[in-house]
Amino acid sequence: MQKIKSIAINAWILRNKNIDGIGNFTIQTTMQLSILNPKYKFYVLTDWNYSDIYFEKYNNIKIVKIFPPWRHPLLYLFFLEMILPLFLVINKINLFIGMDGMISMLSSKNQISVIHDLNFVHYPKFLPLKNRLFYNIFYPIYARKAKYIATVSEFSKNDITQCFNINPNKIVVVYCASKDTFHPISDYIKNQTREKHSSGYPYFITLGTIHPRKNIENTIRAFGLFLAKTKLQYKLILVGQFMWDNSKVFETIKELKLEKDVIITGRLNDKETNDLLASAEALLFMSYFEGFGIPILEAFATETPVICSNTTSLDEISGNAALKADPDNPEEISNKMYDLIKNELLRKTLKFDGVDRNKYFNWRKTAINLNKIIENQHEISSSSNSILP
Repeated sequence: MQKIKSIAINAWILRNKNIDGIGNFTIQTTMQLSILNPKYKFYVLTDWNYSDIYFEKYNNIKIVKIFPPWRHPLLYLFFLEMILPLFLVINKINLFIGMDGMISMLSSKNQISVIHDLNFVHYPKFLPLKNRLFYNIFYPIYARKAKYIATVSEFSKNDITQCFNINPNKIVVVYCASKDTFHPISDYIKNQTREKHSSGYPYFITLGTIHPRKNIENTIRAFGLFLAKTKLQYKLILVGQFMWDNSKVFETIKELKLEKDVIITGRLNDKETNDLLASAEALLFMSYFEGFGIPILEAFATETPVICSNTTSLDEISGNAALKADPDNPEEISNKMYDLIKNELLRKTLKFDGVDRNKYFNWRKTAINLNKIIENQHEISSSSNSILP
């Protein structure tokens, strides 16, 4: 690559809304890259209506509003192939980073595609038809076009390599991290939180978007089996926004007669989420497919034990600091829940191991790994470049 002076970053996912995985990745890595490269000029490309102030204190970051506030694959193509290449040329941009994987097929500039996962390849039924077609047609093209690809786990790297037939030498794993707002809390606050949300009863918690890929139905079934087996008065709290037809979740709750035992909070702010997570007996994260799995690190940060799926990236990210189960087997999940609550030593061990595991992940490390690609100093090889033990 030529010497870098100016970098454009596609941040249209930041559209004055609640920030989730890719949005938080965009914010945190952009901030850290700005700190690492104070002499570079960063152009953060946003919607016309963008008004948030994540980057106000960074003198070398300029917000440029060039995208419409509407979302549709045809608009993606128009702006990626018509507006973006012109902007890159006029402003003499050396490098473009597509934080959501999207880059320009027509631009001759060097480009990095950040592909977080390929859930649209493996679970296309969980996406609207227009999005499903767009992702499956164009992301393989973006992957081949990009100078480098950044992704968030060795699992995703291998998945991209195999599904898109990409040379692994051009893919680097940068990982993610949790927000620094997640932390342990006092027993007093835990008791207050339980009184407020679960009438004082202990509870398990799920965290994240409520979506079929997150396997909430089997989580609820496992919870029902746990209650039947133990006869204990526990609750299950679902924290997150519904992003799909929610009828099956409510049908499962009704079928198992758990209306009084499953509590749905919707999306909460960071403090409320932290307190609920830190007060839980365990996080249940039984997702079918994850490129990374940030809720696991958020639980680790709050010293909350984790029970997660034994699939995709979750074993890689959690290491030996979580109990794991088959997401298609509610009985196995319920057995892990039982093992956890009956074994105090196991709970303490998982808390300690989770805190230790979480130390391997932070946004500065993520940005440093991404910056190595930017500087073209990273010797990427097909062997693992994992920072994890």
